[in-house]
Amino acid sequence: MMKWSWRREAHAMGKHDEKNMKGEEAMNAEDGAHEESMEGGELDRVKQLEAERDEAIAGWQRSAADFKNYQRRAMENETRAMASGSTKVVKGLMPVLDHFELALTHNPANMTTAQLAEAMGLVHDELMKALMGVGVQRVEPQPGDEFDPMMHTAVSQMPAEGVGPGKVAMTFQSGYVMGDVVLRPAKVAVTPSADGH
Repeated sequence: MMKWSWRREAHAMGKHDEKNMKGEEAMNAEDGAHEESMEGGELDRVKQLEAERDEAIAGWQRSAADFKNYQRRAMENETRAMASGSTKVVKGLMPVLDHFELALTHNPANMTTAQLAEAMGLVHDELMKALMGVGVQRVEPQPGDEFDPMMHTAVSQMPAEGVGPGKVAMTFQSGYVMGDVVLRPAKVAVTPSADGH
């Protein structure tokens, strides 16, 4: 009885394996048929999409490299522009240095006060010329000018004859601008407003 049971089980297992093998063969046949059907238009479409993907990746890589090069060139241009601007300022200041050196060669004991004042005036004029050469403008409001909080700093209030309320009464220190940039606002006194404030 034991022998018969073993044979019967072996026979059942053999049939099961045979069934599995038939199932695998059927699946392989299906895959082959699927591949054959893909070999037509679908396979071409997959290849086309892969080519488009590769082209898009290559385009992105080129763009990234171009942007990196642009950043490097922009930094180099900025450095050159800053160096060029500094060079222009220094060149403009050289005549001022020349005037200082010339004034220092004279013996102060042999100079009158008027001569010293004249020498100082020449150096001042050269310095202003150098600053104007790089776009610096002097801000020197006159009595009666409108007070401009963007260009002026009010340091005190004082009445001034013939000047309306809230206007510039006097300038204590000149201001300077360079284009739209206020380098230093002018320090002024303003007349009291009509209500005394």
